[in-house]
Amino acid sequence: MRSMIYFPGFELKDKAWLRIALLYFEELRPIIPDEYYARRHYLSDDAIKILDSTDLFRSYSPGYDEGQYASIAAVEEFDRYLANPHIYSYPFFQRTSINPLDKWTNPQFQTTELFSEKYSYDFERYCIENRIATQSANGIHISKELAFVYMSFLADTIAKIGDYDTFTESAKYDLILRKNDILLSDIKRFDFRIIKEQIEFYIPENISNIPLDNIIKLRNNRDFQQLRREYVQQFETFLRLKHDYPELSFDRVVSSKEDLLRLMWHSFGALVCIALSFHDYNKLKEGIFDPATGLVNLYTALGAVKSIPNLRKVIRNLQSKQRAKRYASHLSNLYKNKK
Repeated sequence: MRSMIYFPGFELKDKAWLRIALLYFEELRPIIPDEYYARRHYLSDDAIKILDSTDLFRSYSPGYDEGQYASIAAVEEFDRYLANPHIYSYPFFQRTSINPLDKWTNPQFQTTELFSEKYSYDFERYCIENRIATQSANGIHISKELAFVYMSFLADTIAKIGDYDTFTESAKYDLILRKNDILLSDIKRFDFRIIKEQIEFYIPENISNIPLDNIIKLRNNRDFQQLRREYVQQFETFLRLKHDYPELSFDRVVSSKEDLLRLMWHSFGALVCIALSFHDYNKLKEGIFDPATGLVNLYTALGAVKSIPNLRKVIRNLQSKQRAKRYASHLSNLYKNKK
């Protein structure tokens, strides 16, 4: 699994997703221009604890070009909003009776701060001139809806330049992401939902009630780290297959039955072919050797022996599946060990 750019904020606000991220993801990179300042003024105690004691979070400071590209894309998008506000009412508010401009141009609703390091000067001037933002100590104050749109463009730009994936736990503005055809494809959103459902299934209680310290301790366990990576590998295989075979279950993917049969078949086949070759050798000593049959048996035996190194892949996959199953048992124990 690749590192993922997280947006729109500095940290995951959803308690369930915060815990699932610790149990599943390799690395999340929230877009934080100045981590020191964010620690003092914005980050929660939980976020700071995770930053300091795990390898999940690693802040990403956007570059000048990334802010420029995202600003251009956002201005073009905002132009469409301002020209036809009623058309864009439903994706934001789910009610066509609301005029977005009445909210976006009201400083009372400009409650989200965008840091100046995340955008261009032209973007700031555009927003202020159109009264959809006001200046703040660190950049601009803007409505949370427009802030989400801008951060989606910035995350998309960073992901494409740096070859990252992107992640947001916010489902409120899915229609905006779909309209822009950026970031999270339908498949990716589906994958995240399945991941969440599967992990919550392993824990027989609301995952939000599991103490964060318990989950941090488990993530930092060296053995669990290996199990988690094996599980992610197997689950990503499952997700790829599920798009073509919707009825496929994860239990079927991690079943060892087919691999065991393949292992037995390869081993048995190799032994039989080698035995036939020794049999031909004995015939040769007795002077009753059939060259044609012997040649066929010899090539078959050599092929069987040559295929034995491929068994390493089968054995490795068997081990990976067993570790993936052990991962699930560790999650079940989170509930038992809840304080």
